[in-house]
Amino acid sequence: MKSNLTRMIVLKMASYKKLIIALAIFLPATVFAQVDIEKQMQVMKENVDNSTHNFDRNKENMDTSANNVKELSRVLDELSKYKLQGEKDLKVANDNIEELSKAKQTYEGFIKEEVDFIGQEQQNIEKLKELTRRVLANIDQRKKNIMAYQSFVEKVDTKLKEWDVNQRKIASTIEVIEAKSQDTTNERNVWLDKTKLYKDEASNWAKQKKISEVNYDMFTKMRKK
Repeated sequence: MKSNLTRMIVLKMASYKKLIIALAIFLPATVFAQVDIEKQMQVMKENVDNSTHNFDRNKENMDTSANNVKELSRVLDELSKYKLQGEKDLKVANDNIEELSKAKQTYEGFIKEEVDFIGQEQQNIEKLKELTRRVLANIDQRKKNIMAYQSFVEKVDTKLKEWDVNQRKIASTIEVIEAKSQDTTNERNVWLDKTKLYKDEASNWAKQKKISEVNYDMFTKMRKK
């Protein structure tokens, strides 16, 4: 394409040259003398070179721009795909954020419940501490009670020992009393028998006494007569 453009420029320059020669033939001699054909040709040659250089540079820039446009179009396509994917990802992210927000609220509710439970458990701990304090105080008091009871038991043991001795003494005394009672009972039974005998004798003698008194009275009355 570059060589074709160069040929076109050269052909145009040739035409310009023929036009100048024709003008030189028909123009007055004074005008032709003022025109420096070689100089003009040099200027035109420089214009051709400059045009060729500018063409090449702009062609290169055009190709570069076209390549850039192509690459940027590809990038735009990729970006469009990325945008679509990003929009899908954004929707998924929004859905996830919504779900996570709900989960967060749920777990924040769990946290509040646990905090409330902790508060209740702390209150229970305080109650248990107070109960423990009272129980420990009760234990101390019971230990004191045990010591007092133990002291009483020791005193009772001492008394029991004393009463054991006294019991043995009393038992011995009871044995003596029982023996004495048996002897006394035996003796009383003897005296009961004797009393009965004496009573019978006394009764007999009372009868005899009465008979004797009657006889005596009768005899006395008889003597008086």
